[in-house]
Amino acid sequence: MQINNNEHLIFKRIKDGSSYIILFLASFVFIEFLVRAFMLPLTLSFPLKRADIVNEILGGIEAANYAYQNIMGLGSVVVQVVAYIFFIFAIVAICNKVLVNDFNNFKVKIGNNIGMILVFGVAIYVVDIIVSNVYAFLGEGGTSMNQLMIYGLLSSPARWLTILLTVLLAPIVEEMVFRKFMFGVFFDKLKFPIWLSGLLSATVFALIHVSSSLDQLIYFPQYFVLAIVLVGAYVYSKQNIWFSIGVHIFNNAVSVILWAISTLI
Repeated sequence: MQINNNEHLIFKRIKDGSSYIILFLASFVFIEFLVRAFMLPLTLSFPLKRADIVNEILGGIEAANYAYQNIMGLGSVVVQVVAYIFFIFAIVAICNKVLVNDFNNFKVKIGNNIGMILVFGVAIYVVDIIVSNVYAFLGEGGTSMNQLMIYGLLSSPARWLTILLTVLLAPIVEEMVFRKFMFGVFFDKLKFPIWLSGLLSATVFALIHVSSSLDQLIYFPQYFVLAIVLVGAYVYSKQNIWFSIGVHIFNNAVSVILWAISTLI
C-alpha cells in the first residue's frame, strides 16, 4: 500500500514541478561547474600538457596508468567526494519531506522492492552484454575514458575514496539529479508523456558521461541503455527515488567487485 502525504512539497507554496526546475538547474550548475572550479587551482599548479601524456590520453591505452600516476587523480577524487557529500546533505535538508515519503513507501513492500532491485540490476548486465557484443562486432573495445579513469583510480592510493564515490555517492547524486529533478521537470512541470520524460532524462545522463571529447560519443549507447533501465526502475516504483538509487548502487557495486576479481586472476 502506498503512503500518500499531501504535505510533502519541497518548497512551501511552490508546486513540485516548479521546485524540480529550481533544484535541477542548481544541481547541474553545482556538479558541472562549481566542482570543476574547485579543481582549477590544482590544475594550474600542476601543468600536465606534455606531449607523451596527451598522446597516452588520446590513445586510451595508458589512460589507466596515467590516472593514478599524477596528483590530479587523487585531487579530483577528494574534491568530488567532498562536493558530493555537501550536495547530499543540502538535498536532504531541502527535500527531506519528499525523501521521507518515498522511504516510507519503499518500506511498505521492502522484501519485494529489494528483490526487484536485483532483477533490474541483472537487466542492466544483460543489456550491457548485448551492447558490448555490438562493440566487439564493430571492432571497438567498449571501454570509455570515464571507465578507464575509474579503473586507474581503483588501482591507486585513492581506491577507497574512489569506491565510496563510485558505489555510494555518485548513485545518490545522479539519481536525485537525473531522475527526481530532471524527470520531474519533464513529467510533473512540462507534462510530457512518461516515456518521453524518461527518454530525455536518459539521453542527458548518457551525454554527461561521454562529454569529455567528441570521440567519446561512440560510448553513448553504453550509458544510454544503463540510463533506460534506471528510468524503467524509477517508473516501475512509481517514481520512488530510493528504488532507482538501490538499482544504481547495486550496478556500480557489482562493477567494482568484478573489476577486483579480474585483477586477482
